[in-house]
Amino acid sequence: MKTNVVNVKKTTAVVIAFLMMILSVSYSSNKSKAANTARTYRIFNAKTGVQIGNDYTLDALKSEDNSRAVIGEDERKEDYSKKGTVRLIMNDGEYVYHGSGFVVDSHTIATAAHCVYNLKISNIILFDSDKKRSFANPVEYHVPVSYINGEKYNNNDEKYEYDYALITVEQDLSDYLFYDLAVPLDNYRSNINVTGFPGDLGYMCTASGNVTNMNSYKVFYDADTNHGESGGPVYIEETFHNQDNDFNCYSVIAIHTNGGNSGTRITTDLIHFYKQNPNINW
Repeated sequence: MKTNVVNVKKTTAVVIAFLMMILSVSYSSNKSKAANTARTYRIFNAKTGVQIGNDYTLDALKSEDNSRAVIGEDERKEDYSKKGTVRLIMNDGEYVYHGSGFVVDSHTIATAAHCVYNLKISNIILFDSDKKRSFANPVEYHVPVSYINGEKYNNNDEKYEYDYALITVEQDLSDYLFYDLAVPLDNYRSNINVTGFPGDLGYMCTASGNVTNMNSYKVFYDADTNHGESGGPVYIEETFHNQDNDFNCYSVIAIHTNGGNSGTRITTDLIHFYKQNPNINW
């Protein structure tokens, strides 16, 4: 770490609901047991890293059915088509750090907690192409208090249950809204993609692979990654057709966090945090 997509938000939501319904039917004997609990969060000024106000708690939703590594041959490919993937640049006053993130709402970016906690966000860079870029002005970031308190392991030694964070920005990012969040079923073992900014390459790239394992809080996969991609999306890509055109749908099932390769699994708690959070300010 140190060192033309069509905006179809509403249509995509319907498609994902339909897709998850199909998956639920196919795997009805193995429905997700992903967490659904009350969680507490802390807000920080994104530019200074200083805490803002008091902690807040999001109550649990109602129960629903629902070492970074290049593995073998390097299959990462330069890819600036994923407009919703952002590059994060942070500092602690002495060193500069790099990470990744992705747009989930008009003023909201998702990333990993270890990318931002105890740091100041210097730049958030969005790319329309390899040559056209823009910058978003960070306002604040939210981190789970359990992560801050060092609760990175639960009783089953499932690593980094709380390694996720939320960043708000001043600019309206509606042109970049194409990443949705989806709770993967426990026995999903098919293709995924990881997009981000690996430090050894220095540009946006995507690698594909398959889910190899999953527990309540982590998704494991064999896609190639490297330092700097933490906070990037791990997603399923689907192409859909309608009468007017074709469009791509990107369903994020995890936030890339660490080697293995693995990421923090999307659960109903995280959807609540990113999509239904009344404590977001910008």
